[in-house]
Amino acid sequence: MLQQGQTALLSLLEAKLTDANESKELLSALLRYSVPLAPSTISELRLACLVTSDQNFFRQLRRELKPLTATDEMLLGTAGSDDVVRVVDTNATEGAFAAEIEISKFRKRMCVGKEDRPRSPRRGSWCVGLSLMESSPPTWVDSRLIIQDQPVQDVIDEEQSKPKPTISLKIKSPGELVSMNAFARVNQTKQIVVSLEESIMGQTLQFGRMSYIASDKVLRARLETRLCKPGPVT
Repeated sequence: MLQQGQTALLSLLEAKLTDANESKELLSALLRYSVPLAPSTISELRLACLVTSDQNFFRQLRRELKPLTATDEMLLGTAGSDDVVRVVDTNATEGAFAAEIEISKFRKRMCVGKEDRPRSPRRGSWCVGLSLMESSPPTWVDSRLIIQDQPVQDVIDEEQSKPKPTISLKIKSPGELVSMNAFARVNQTKQIVVSLEESIMGQTLQFGRMSYIASDKVLRARLETRLCKPGPVT
C-alpha cells in the first residue's frame, strides 16, 4: 500500500498536470491518505521536484513534507507568511545558480526559536549552514550569501537614510560536500557552517533595529553558488 502511495505521488509530480487547481486538489488528497510519509518517500518527492525543476510544486509540498515547528507556527500564525526560495539558473553549463530567499519574521524566530545553551554570559553566534539533500552526489561548493540594506521610509535624518554596506558572506566547502545521510570520506564534509561574525556587517543581524530587515519583517537574501572547487582566498 505504501509503495502504491509512493508511485501515485511521484507520478503526479512527473506528469505536471496542466490544470493547476486539479493538480493541487489531487495532490492534497493523495498526501492526506498517505500520511505519515516514510522518510524515503519524502526524499523521493523532493528529488522529483528537483528533477522536474518544479518550484511551485515544491512550495506546495514543503509544509506537508516538513511542517512548521510549534514555535514558528506560533510566531507566523496558522495562515502566516511562508518562507520563499526561488532558484535561478545563472549558468547551468558551469553549475552556477542563484537562490533568492525570503525569511518571514527572521529575527523574532531566531531569538525565540534558537536552541538555548547557557554555558557562557557571552552572546551566542548566529551561523549559516549549508548541506545537501538526500541522494545528492558529492560536489564542491563555492558560494556567497548577499544581504542588501533595505530602504527605510519616513526617515528625516539624512545620515540614517544612507544605505549601509552590503553583507557578503563567503560559504565555501573545505572538501567535497556530501549529503547528510552519506558516509563522509577523508577530505569530505557533510555541512558547511559559517558564522555571521565573519562579515563585519553580518553580525549586526543579531541586534534589533537593523535596516537589513525590511519594514515587513522579512529578511531578503541571495545565495550565489558555483558547484566547483573554490579558488584561493583573495
